Amino acid sequence: MMRLVAFDMAGTTIDEGDAVYAALHVAVVDDELNSGHSLSMDDVQTWMGAEKRTAMRELTRLASGAEATAPDVERMYERF
Repeated sequence: MMRLVAFDMAGTTIDEGDAVYAALHVAVVDDELNSGHSLSMDDVQTWMGAEKRTAMRELTRLASGAEATAPDVERMYERF
C-alpha cells in the first residue's frame, strides 16, 4: 500500500513563473561575495534541476570568479 507520494512541484506539476530561479538569482547576486557582479537569468536557468547549494557555488564562480565556501553557500541558501 502506497502511503506517501512526493512530487517536484516547481516547473514540473505547476508553472510557478520561474519564481524559484528568480529567488536563486537574488540569493546569489545579492550576497556580499558577489557584490558588484552580475549574473543573467539565462546563467541561472542552466542550473535548472541541480541541487541548489551546488548551483549557488557554481553561479558564484561564474558571477565573480570567487570560490564559495560552505558558510558562503549556507548564507546564500538561507536567503534563498
